[in-house]
Amino acid sequence: GLFLMARLWPVLSGTDAWFVIVSTTGLVTMVLGATIALFKDDLKALLAFSTVSHLGLITMLLGFGTPFAAVAAVFHIINHATFKAALFMGAGIVDHEAHTRDIKRLGGLRHLMPITFVIALLASLSMAGIPFLNGFLSKEMMLEEVVRTRLGIPLLLPLVVLGAAALSAAYSFRYVGHVFFGDEREDYPHKPHDPGVGLWGPPAFLSALVVLIGLFPAAIAGPLVAASGGAVTGGHLPYYSLRIWHGFSLALFMSVLAVIGGLILLLFHYPLDKRWRALRRPEAKAMFDAVIAVCVAASRRITEVLHSGSMTRYTAFFEITILVA
Repeated sequence: GLFLMARLWPVLSGTDAWFVIVSTTGLVTMVLGATIALFKDDLKALLAFSTVSHLGLITMLLGFGTPFAAVAAVFHIINHATFKAALFMGAGIVDHEAHTRDIKRLGGLRHLMPITFVIALLASLSMAGIPFLNGFLSKEMMLEEVVRTRLGIPLLLPLVVLGAAALSAAYSFRYVGHVFFGDEREDYPHKPHDPGVGLWGPPAFLSALVVLIGLFPAAIAGPLVAASGGAVTGGHLPYYSLRIWHGFSLALFMSVLAVIGGLILLLFHYPLDKRWRALRRPEAKAMFDAVIAVCVAASRRITEVLHSGSMTRYTAFFEITILVA
């Protein structure tokens, strides 16, 4: 879907319809996905909904319609590929070793799985937008473009995006905090330990890219960003700078607030989780199943009426259709 939007960007972007529909859809998806991710106990479910949120972020950037936002979207796709793949592989390692992905049955794994812990820590902090890691750089570019963009009510867009960034930081901190920090437990389904290099090697390589792109963005990711960004914009690249430090700016201030907000949300996660579970909310699967059930019942009813086995009724259908035609 992102690839399709990126390829159609030169044709469709810049119109009011594209801006309103795509940006709004991306923004809502970003916030909703991040909110759901924060309260998921299954490690892969947390990462899946965080991915939904990041897809919303990239969609929002493509919806802005500016070349700078398009380049930021491409850069974030590259960064997201590295840290999120490392996190998914890390979740697989935890599941393989502890025989569970339930966060509430984990904790203290840094003592037992130090290599996996370092991999998860680097990738999680990148996803949270911590400096000197690649996720921080593209998130800064996103915030910089958000500050310049007007979507309806003034300040609404920056405030909503700031809230989504805080939620993103919170579930990132939860991934590493509730799984690897805390005391070592005695009731793991299986006593975990670091696996062989065949399992931790690939996510370690991706975590190394997280650090290398974060420290040397122009050298490591610059050519790829230019090539793919130019492919989206039709070859007309705007001015952008892949540097670690852009000075004190509103985007940096928003990043700091997002990290602080994420830490506060993590601190109050337990009472917030109780409220979330008590809250009546629509479940997509239940809604989907209900729609399918109604469609099946309606089609069965229509079929019973049309295919009743009555030759008189069949003949009547033919005759009426011929007369109408």
